[in-house]
This record gives sequence, C-alpha cells and structure tokens, in this order.
Amino acid sequence: MRYLIQWTCPDAGSSPELNQGFKDYLTGGKAMDEFEGFKILARLIMPQNGTGAFIAEAESLAHVYKHTGPWTRAFKISVQITPGLSDEEWVQSETDLFG
Repeated sequence: MRYLIQWTCPDAGSSPELNQGFKDYLTGGKAMDEFEGFKILARLIMPQNGTGAFIAEAESLAHVYKHTGPWTRAFKISVQITPGLSDEEWVQSETDLFG
C-alpha cells in the first residue's frame, strides 16, 4: 500500500537541532528510507514554512510508524498519514468493483 505522509516542524523548522539532524540524515545515507516492508518513493521539503511530504510504499501503518516515530519523538514533528492507491491499483480496484 502507498501512503502520503505530510509533516510539519514546530517553529516552522527554525530549530538548529532539528535542521542539523535532518541534514545529517539526508547526507548520511538515509538509513531508514528503505527497510523490509517500507520504502520512500519520493520526498519534498518545503523550507519556507517548515513542512514536507513523502510518498512511501509500506506493508502496514506499523512500518510507516517505524520511520516516522523517531522523528516525532525526538523533534516534536507532527505527521498526517493518508493511505492511497497507485494508478495501477486504482484501475484494478475500479475494474474489480464496476467492470
């Protein structure tokens, strides 16, 4: 299943600790971007307002939480998680339901 994860940093991303932590993560190999049952497909960072989003393919919400949990706990980032379908999944579902 695919998920859209939208995140918001406290203080519009102006925390030096948060920014350094995120920079270190992005330049240090992005270790949690892909593990069994989870893979980030795309990420956008909107520094102008301290938000961002990514699309992940994950076996379950627990896999999404394994990625987001450390960030929400360490830096008080809030996340909104929305499940969705790929083009192919939607076409198959539409066909199965309505022919």
